Amino acid sequence: MNRKPFSSQQPPLARTNWLAGLTPRQKVLILLPLACGAIGGAIGGGVGVIGLLVNREVARRKRPLSRVVESLVMVGVALATVLVYLVIAGLYTGMTK
Repeated sequence: MNRKPFSSQQPPLARTNWLAGLTPRQKVLILLPLACGAIGGAIGGGVGVIGLLVNREVARRKRPLSRVVESLVMVGVALATVLVYLVIAGLYTGMTK
């Protein structure tokens, strides 16, 4: 049996810049939910990453929204991320008392 090592069987992973092709405004708004991770630790970080992924999908829509509507939606996602974090943190605090 002439087997190749495992590493040579796998194709190399393509590294892509997941923020490529976006305007600076979109980049800032996509990263806005991560602020939840700065104040919320692991729970805030997890919720923030979900918000980041939702905002990235809003920015990369095939049928783009107007800039104003897109910005409002992305800020709304960031606010919803903070609200979800506060609810989860409140439930966790209530359970630990």
